[in-house]
Amino acid sequence: MSLRTVLVTLLACAVSSAQTTSRNVTLLANFFPNDRFSDIWGYVDHATGREYALLLSRQGTYVVETTNPTSPVQRGYIAGSLSGWSPSAWRDARTYGQYAYVVTEGGGGMQVINLANPNSPAFVRTHRPAGVNWGNTHNISIDLATGKLYVVGTSGGMHIFDVAANPTNPPYVGSYTAEYVHDVQVREGVAFLSEINRGFLRLLDVRNLPAMPQLGVIGYGAAHQAWPSPDGDYVAGASEAVGGYVGIFDVTNYASIRQVARYNFPTNPYETSVHNVFNRDHIVHCAWYLSGYVACDTSDPLNPVTVGHYDTFAGTGVFSGAWGCYPFQPSGNVYLSDIMSGLYVFRLRGTPEHYGNAVAAAPGTAPEIATCGASWLGSSSFALEARKAAPGSPVFFFVGMNAANLAFGGHTLLVDTTIGGIDQATANARGIARTRIPLPNDPALDGLQLHAQALVPMAGAPLGIAMSDGLRAELFVR
Repeated sequence: MSLRTVLVTLLACAVSSAQTTSRNVTLLANFFPNDRFSDIWGYVDHATGREYALLLSRQGTYVVETTNPTSPVQRGYIAGSLSGWSPSAWRDARTYGQYAYVVTEGGGGMQVINLANPNSPAFVRTHRPAGVNWGNTHNISIDLATGKLYVVGTSGGMHIFDVAANPTNPPYVGSYTAEYVHDVQVREGVAFLSEINRGFLRLLDVRNLPAMPQLGVIGYGAAHQAWPSPDGDYVAGASEAVGGYVGIFDVTNYASIRQVARYNFPTNPYETSVHNVFNRDHIVHCAWYLSGYVACDTSDPLNPVTVGHYDTFAGTGVFSGAWGCYPFQPSGNVYLSDIMSGLYVFRLRGTPEHYGNAVAAAPGTAPEIATCGASWLGSSSFALEARKAAPGSPVFFFVGMNAANLAFGGHTLLVDTTIGGIDQATANARGIARTRIPLPNDPALDGLQLHAQALVPMAGAPLGIAMSDGLRAELFVR
């Protein structure tokens, strides 16, 4: 009997009395200083594991500790005036190592902020190198794999700098000036450019900068911002227009990009617009202006579905309300910025929690385990993913309804498979393996937890086996 059959049979016999939250999102806190706000980003102090939000405002940058998500604490504030900037409704930030980088439409260049002690953040300098046509800046992105920093929406095009080479005085690498670039995200050597003026999602090869040959392009309305899926096969693109939507694009063939789905949050779809989208574990987290925070499951990219939402703004105006969100903290908590009311900290129901420890063959070589989509009852596309395995390697998924703590040979088995089972998959060329676990559409299972762990044969690991940490995800009614 397969793992899927075991789970469907056993889950159908289980009982739970847990209740769902309203639209599956819990508000943990709202941090609201006297200001007006734009984007939001996150930071983790890797020495302590403490979590922080970078809340961007008309006047500057708030550094807010969210380690206790129900009690945010402001730890610092960096005024835009330190750079001679004017107040601006547009301010954006990204982080690399111990530094944050902030840009704005209110001035030229880029603030560098030292977060080595995030409880006492320090302004370092404004980076504005001579010879680069760099006035006001609309947005910023950093390719964490290479340390290349991209600033876009400037008067002189998209400029690229190398913060890995020098984090406080990054050297200039090159520019792209063929089109106005409103936003960019880079993954595995591919830059996904959102060119809002002409409505293009354009893909460039940035592996050998400053050369940037085009890989592909597709047009869609008001292409504001885009984010690729964890496996790189799909891209979610935000159309910032009245009645704006999220387009899901198949980019498995760069030369022939296809839009395969169009998702519009069902509440007043023609009276609002989406602004920013971010994909974590095949859930697209959206800042949807008047509708607030929206979470959309794209584990079946042809059929995206709403799994949660929370409205932060009761007023009117298509482009009012939620500006940005950040779903990438280790805790799984989600940040959202509202133009009028500041930082919100949310918890989406079903967000996986990790427990126990991974076992690696060498530093950085432990497999990771994640969910593919949200664990809502009735999902036929929910799956478990193992990442960072060697391409072509077998991957074993241990799945059950309870945790375990069985030590053997330098390992700890963290899943009780008595109610569950073991499944095998093979890692693809990107080192990703997946096993699908269709979830029964039975409200009686609401609140049960699914536990999982991945094992991968790997030379150099104890007993020749590398293991992920444990993962548990709550089943819930969508």
